[in-house]
Amino acid sequence: MKRLVLLCFTIAGCAALAEPRTWAFVTSVGGISIQAPQRSGKGWVLPVLANVSGIEAITVKPTLINSALICENTRAVVEGRSIFLTIETGLARKGTEVRCPPGVLGSIAPGRYRVFYQGPGESAVPLGFVDVAF
Repeated sequence: MKRLVLLCFTIAGCAALAEPRTWAFVTSVGGISIQAPQRSGKGWVLPVLANVSGIEAITVKPTLINSALICENTRAVVEGRSIFLTIETGLARKGTEVRCPPGVLGSIAPGRYRVFYQGPGESAVPLGFVDVAF
């Protein structure tokens, strides 16, 4: 098997290699849970509990440990009354975190939303419901 080696000439270049992760990956590193949406300078955000290092059980016992990965982003896409989350990982570097940041929802209408995890090319997995305050 041939391996492709990518060299990053700058830290910013490495950050551009963020990789969206599958549901199997998320469960292998301990799972994901959602918290109540919060107002921020970016509108609304959806805090999540997820740790891509695999050293913390969030919803399931981890089966994979990653010492070289960090959580770059929690992508959030709002469609109607549904929110679809995807974790994006990258290579560890100074000043980065293994815990995932909140998903940015932006300016969304108040009400109840169903939240899903959706990895690349996968069906959505339900995570629960959240209420956006009035």
